[in-house]
Amino acid sequence: MIVKYRAEASADMRDIYNYLYERSPSGAANVMSAILAGVRLIAQLPLSSPKTSRPGIRAKTIRRYRYRIFYQIDSDVLEIIHIRHTSRQPWP
Repeated sequence: MIVKYRAEASADMRDIYNYLYERSPSGAANVMSAILAGVRLIAQLPLSSPKTSRPGIRAKTIRRYRYRIFYQIDSDVLEIIHIRHTSRQPWP
């Protein structure tokens, strides 16, 4: 499956990394590794994550670090839409 990131998701990854790097460079690397591992798992098992209330969008939770990866599937393309921490306000 081909994985594509929307501009918002790419910005999310950058912002998450920069925020965490200021506090702990190794922690930032660990979180990013976990998010990327989650994306790889989604690519292998795209229907394994639960659907959200938004049509066609699913969300994978990275439990250890409490990030959610929002994505949609279009034939053989997995599109990462948004990544956010679960402690933040719900995604509008």
